[in-house]
Amino acid sequence: MATKKTAKKAAKKTVKKAAAKRTIKKAAAKKAKKAVAKKAKKAVAKKMVKKAAKKTARKAVAKKAKKAVAKKMVKKAAKKTAKKATKKKVAKKAAAKPAARAKPAKKAAPAAKPAAAAPAAAPGAKTALNPAAAWPFPTGSRP
Repeated sequence: MATKKTAKKAAKKTVKKAAAKRTIKKAAAKKAKKAVAKKAKKAVAKKMVKKAAKKTARKAVAKKAKKAVAKKMVKKAAKKTAKKATKKKVAKKAAAKPAARAKPAKKAAPAAKPAAAAPAAAPGAKTALNPAAAWPFPTGSRP
């Protein structure tokens, strides 16, 4: 009977050992799975971070591009308005010039009439008849 007892004990031990091995294997498998899952999560997280960084970089570049385009548009608009303003000024000046030229021409015509009357009143203008009158001094005598 001693042999049966020892055999039973040995059998129980081997069963226990096998069960322990299975639990250890299961635990190891779980740990391995957890480790793999952690690594996968980390990898996914890294990818997500990279994607997010790329997105933010793209957004920043897009913002800068939009700002640059907006600046160009503002500059173009400013140039256009400046050109229009200068054209208006030039047009106003051009419109004012003919009017200014026409006004002195009208004034010059009436002024010519008194000039024609002046030589008749002033005897100094007729130098051919009176050579002494050509002298600029009113006395008519030369030094």
